[in-house]
Amino acid sequence: MCFTRKYIKNKKNKINQVYPVSPKTFTELGKQILNEKLFCEYCKKHYPIDEFKINCNGCDKLYHCGFAGRCIGQKCSIEMSDGKTYRMGYCLNCVDLKLHINTDNTDQCLCKTCQNS
Repeated sequence: MCFTRKYIKNKKNKINQVYPVSPKTFTELGKQILNEKLFCEYCKKHYPIDEFKINCNGCDKLYHCGFAGRCIGQKCSIEMSDGKTYRMGYCLNCVDLKLHINTDNTDQCLCKTCQNS
């Protein structure tokens, strides 16, 4: 009996092609993204993206309401490359509510990390 080697031809896979997207599709995609609603962790309701005010630095959740403000401590400030200072934002659950600055209607608070140092 004789054995022969048979070569199996590899099937060429289709090469993925990139098709241009029309500008009309971009505008539809933008409208679809803006119509998305996110969940507020404080009041437990859904709101549009543009109504959200803070992403809490302590618990890393999104808040539409129930935020204490931006921390005025030294550990929570970051100097940006353009010279502006960015301050971290916190929700009411991540700050000590016994401090008067955390319960004011101002946009300032003092987080627990900066309070203890």
